[in-house]
Amino acid sequence: MAENVTLILGEWRCSNTEEWGFVVQNGEMARCVAVGKDTSFKDLEGKVERVFGVNRKEMRFDLSFWCLVETTVFIQTKMPPVLVKSDEEYALFKGRSKDNGGLHMYVTMKKVGRGIEAPMEEVDKFGCRNELYEIDIAEDEDNC
Repeated sequence: MAENVTLILGEWRCSNTEEWGFVVQNGEMARCVAVGKDTSFKDLEGKVERVFGVNRKEMRFDLSFWCLVETTVFIQTKMPPVLVKSDEEYALFKGRSKDNGGLHMYVTMKKVGRGIEAPMEEVDKFGCRNELYEIDIAEDEDNC
C-alpha cells in the first residue's frame, strides 16, 4: 500500500547557539508524493524532480528529515537533521516515518553553475521575492 510523503522546500540553518531550524521557501507550497515499500531512493529523487520541476543540469537538491530525540549528546533542536542520499538512509526515513505516523521530508535546492552552488535565496526561479520564513519543527513533528 502506498503512503504519502510531504515534501517541504527550503533550507536548514544552524544558529550561533547551535540550534537547527528549517527555513521554508516563501511562496512554495508543500508537495505530496506517493511511495510504496518497494520505492527506491532513486525513484523518490525522480518524484521530487517531477513535482518541483527540477532540471538536474541547473539545480541539485538534498533530501533530509528531522527527528526530535534526546540523547546524551544532543537535546531537541541541537540534533542535526538527517541527510538522505542512499537507499539505506531512505529506509531509515521510512522506518522512522512508520513508527511516528508520518514524517516530512525537507528539500533543499541549490543552483549549479561552473562548479559553484548558489544559496536558494539567490535563485530567482521560485518567485515571491525569494523570502524565507522559519517553522517551529518541535510543533510540526512531535517526537521521533
